Amino acid sequence: TAGQNATAGQNATAGQNATVWDTTVWDTRLGTMVSPECEPILAKAGLAWLTKPFKCSAGNHSTKPIVVGTGLGDTGTHSVAAAVEALGFQSCHRWKINLELLRLSRPDDLRPFASADAYFDSPMAALLPRLACAFPNLRAVHTTRAVYVRDYTHARRPERIAQLAAQGDQHATKCDLARPYLQQNFIARCIEYGSPCPTQAVASAAFEASHARLAFLPAAQVLVMNLSAPHGFDRGRLAQFLRGNASALGKPDEFIPQATKRSADTADCERSLGKFWVGLPAETKPQLQRTSSPAAAAREARRGPSSGSGGNK
Repeated sequence: TAGQNATAGQNATAGQNATVWDTTVWDTRLGTMVSPECEPILAKAGLAWLTKPFKCSAGNHSTKPIVVGTGLGDTGTHSVAAAVEALGFQSCHRWKINLELLRLSRPDDLRPFASADAYFDSPMAALLPRLACAFPNLRAVHTTRAVYVRDYTHARRPERIAQLAAQGDQHATKCDLARPYLQQNFIARCIEYGSPCPTQAVASAAFEASHARLAFLPAAQVLVMNLSAPHGFDRGRLAQFLRGNASALGKPDEFIPQATKRSADTADCERSLGKFWVGLPAETKPQLQRTSSPAAAAREARRGPSSGSGGNK
């Protein structure tokens, strides 16, 4: 939790002291490791710099108070993203969009994230130190739970394996490095977990690191929402934190409902980010990777040509 890490605690006041910005090395991993398999994956994507310690320089900052969901997957990020959107923020819960913004960023400039108001999904948890440098007024909504269970090495359920096999996908786990349509997933996992195929031990270490990174921010800029705690996901806590009005989402003591759809789909994210992209040369504008899984390709074939304006949906 905030304040438990002495080095990070020192950095929490960096926005008030340019000298500290220039001299303190910020450790983004907080003791978690980056596996050898991740090194070529991140290097090929041009994002190896994200896992390295860095110094927060005094330039290339934005005063925009963006909202960042710093919880890992399966901690209620979808539901909170939907609630943040309901509060009037342009909210984006799309890990592919997050990766594209990283590709537009530089080690000393993450201002492309000023495009929208709020970001959730992978790999936002691991980006907090650098985003805290780029956006000193950033507010973090940290979703968590009592026990974190995530292991990509486990075989899928037998019925799911049979379903995928019928669709042409013979793989029983999410960890086959040869699967082309998972390369984007591997990039996000390498940034967030330090491994393209996190075991439970690796995921648990990343979970603890996500908590420790909160100390990069002053306590007033952090809201911890515990899915497992009584009143941990109450509407009023989120509304008060972001809007100063505990009733802005309805009855303050009601639980934030489980999201029934993505808070912001790909098209919504692209529209909200368009104001940043519009001034960029065409060759530098991000293009979402649309390599499909066998199952997705089959669905696209059945659907036929799309009738919209083209581009990413």
